[in-house]
Amino acid sequence: GECYITQFFYLNLQTLIFIGKMKQLKFLMVALTLLMGIAFTSCLNSDDGEYDDIYGMVLVNNYMGLLSFEDAAGNTYQPTSASVTQFEANSSLKISDSRMGIILGKSIEPETNEKSKTTNFTLKNFQPISFANAVVSMTAESLVVDAPETAPVITLKLENGSVQPFLYNKDILVTPIAWRLQNDKFKMHKFALACVLDEIEAGATDLVFYLRHDKGADDKTDVYYSNWYGYDIKNALERFKEKAGNLPTKLVIKSHESGNNSNTEIPENYTEYTVEYKIASTNQ
Repeated sequence: GECYITQFFYLNLQTLIFIGKMKQLKFLMVALTLLMGIAFTSCLNSDDGEYDDIYGMVLVNNYMGLLSFEDAAGNTYQPTSASVTQFEANSSLKISDSRMGIILGKSIEPETNEKSKTTNFTLKNFQPISFANAVVSMTAESLVVDAPETAPVITLKLENGSVQPFLYNKDILVTPIAWRLQNDKFKMHKFALACVLDEIEAGATDLVFYLRHDKGADDKTDVYYSNWYGYDIKNALERFKEKAGNLPTKLVIKSHESGNNSNTEIPENYTEYTVEYKIASTNQ
């Protein structure tokens, strides 16, 4: 039968983007575990009868060896050194190697100061998210070299369309990607988000990105895989503003998609996704 590898599934984007801080919500946390599909190493309930209350999509900061996480609203989450050491020993993951991820944990201080933007917590689990800078190519011809494309993806739209590319903050675009591979060839596959400067005209309002999949030497399609991927688009935005004279109002992501089949041929037409580029209070 067909093999599936799913790093995690996809719960509501707002739940992922903004850290949750709630007590005694056992049903919610069980649902979180099922939806994310992560093999959590700790139980949801702790010895004091309370449940993990820190969870969501974050950026990873490593300042002089001090590890912390930051959510899209700019809040900081400071894990204890002991919990980081224990997690890394059990998982063989080094968190500081990642730029983005999903955390699960339990706050360890009373929430007496609601204005505080730093929360200390015990880290229970960390799920890395692949992260890269968006590619900026001068021409369509240089795009072939800067971001090779040798295979389609299945889709950038999951959960019946409820999960699609979105703006994490003003400089970061996040997208789910589903694709096919041979079971042990994961590291051969590269995904680039790229724009072409020659396509940008004065007064333009749409910044077009291309999702490029390079399968390397992997010609197999027997395994299905899906995950989140994050891209820093700051340089692309700056270059767009130089040519267009303004920031975009929309980000258009174009991808060559095979649909849920094993076709390895790159289709002629693109599937397009549109993300509003709006700098609101949640995207500062």
